[in-house]
Amino acid sequence: MHNYLVEIKKDSVINLKFIGSFVNAFQLEKKMLIGNFTDSKIKLRERNNLFGLNKKIDLMIVNDEKILINQAESKFDSIFGMNQKFAEQATEILNTDANIKTIFEQASIDFLKTKVVNGKRLATRLIKIVSDTNRYTETVKHIDKIQTIKNDPNHKFYKEIEDVTFSNGKLSITDEKNCVQLINAISDAFVKAYISEIETVEEGRM
Repeated sequence: MHNYLVEIKKDSVINLKFIGSFVNAFQLEKKMLIGNFTDSKIKLRERNNLFGLNKKIDLMIVNDEKILINQAESKFDSIFGMNQKFAEQATEILNTDANIKTIFEQASIDFLKTKVVNGKRLATRLIKIVSDTNRYTETVKHIDKIQTIKNDPNHKFYKEIEDVTFSNGKLSITDEKNCVQLINAISDAFVKAYISEIETVEEGRM
């Protein structure tokens, strides 16, 4: 996957930059622009001085001051290279965080390292959990309570950690496909309301 940038200037009145992605130059020339893309320049066809751009432009910059992102929620991370940053930060946590080494078997940590490289969702969840320092520390301190959930197939949170094993004070999985469940186990997402005593799963931590 590559990126393209098209810049449009009108004297000193306006400067527009359009940024998008393409797989190969042929696709860019034939599908994304009306005109020929050669030597990093566009040769426009005679159509009343108008040109066309693919409607799925990723990003538009106006006068180097304003940024408009198309489908910002889904594209922001990839446009600005955040996915790689998330992967690097999550990997750093798995390599250096003392609590991780305390509650996860090494083989399970290795599974996680493999998955967070290309799994933005898993990486950001791990970062978020560890960043909530007090809650994370208390979760690690009382991780043995996970066994109560494991012993009760009817528990609301049972399915979320069904394939996670708790033994000798450590959590483990036998297959990398269960990495999500391993993160679930330290998410502290199962909560009980103080007044109503209603038990629920906190979706924001899942």
